Amino acid sequence: MLASTALFCLMFIQTGSAENEPIMTCEIFSQLLNNCEESQLPSVPPIIANLPCQCEDQGRFCTTGLADGRVQASSISASSSLSTSYEPQFARLNIPVTGWAPNAVADSWLEVHLHVPIRITGIITQGCFNTNYWVTRFKISYGDSTDNMEFVQQFNDDLVFNGNDDRSLPRANHFPEPITAEYIRFWPIFWSSRPCVRLEYMTCDSLRV
Repeated sequence: MLASTALFCLMFIQTGSAENEPIMTCEIFSQLLNNCEESQLPSVPPIIANLPCQCEDQGRFCTTGLADGRVQASSISASSSLSTSYEPQFARLNIPVTGWAPNAVADSWLEVHLHVPIRITGIITQGCFNTNYWVTRFKISYGDSTDNMEFVQQFNDDLVFNGNDDRSLPRANHFPEPITAEYIRFWPIFWSSRPCVRLEYMTCDSLRV
């Protein structure tokens, strides 16, 4: 079924998800990953199953591990949080509780410390689980330390990515070129009502076939 994509999926079905949200299959997820050559991937159905999809030929994961919990809560930080219900630890793609939302929205950011340099090829974003908050435009910065970060660029300018259109449907964006990062920050630029995000970073470059 997935031989052409050189991956297999360990399905961790997450209970308590939003009512009537469709379950995302391995086939749909692999199609998403196989579009890595495109500058921006199409929107996909909500990922109810957390998918630590492994690259069978590489023996490594195809995401950084926010959604499936490999990234610990202590490795996720932010400029501020709206309340204890919107802390950075809730910024995991498809987690069925809130998301991260800043208290001070100006120059706000959400940071993930990966602890080792990781090659990252894109991002999947999603709005707040239970409130009509989502980010419509955002930037990404990265580096090997918090004192040495730069923004993802295109045509010699900071790239502003298109975000979400509602709170539920994930949207994927592929970076113009893969980056290598130990620290990576999500910067909301525009939003609906208030910035709030759940997200995951993709490392799917080796899945190109």
